[in-house]
Amino acid sequence: MQFGLLVRFSINRNGEVEHMEHYFNRMQPIVMNEHSMVTLNHIIIQFADEVRGEIEAWSERGSGWVVDEILEAVINVAQYQPLKDVRANCYCASLLRTKIHATSSMSARA
Repeated sequence: MQFGLLVRFSINRNGEVEHMEHYFNRMQPIVMNEHSMVTLNHIIIQFADEVRGEIEAWSERGSGWVVDEILEAVINVAQYQPLKDVRANCYCASLLRTKIHATSSMSARA
């Protein structure tokens, strides 16, 4: 699960209002299951607090920009689908481990 918030800011410069849009996101995925769904509200509030903190810190530096409107809120959910052939998964992990070991051995010789 990932979150995003598109916010429009405004500022009054020389009698004219200018607008700017910024997209806040949490790119680090959050893995949830049916047992952790009760924490969903807490996670959403935590994301909103993080965005609010970023906006307040930016405003405190004297930017002059203020929040005009929240244009879009996004919650991206992807359903987990494990690999069907566990043997192929084990083979790939073993192959990757062998490649990493061979690469590190070659680096040590150089």
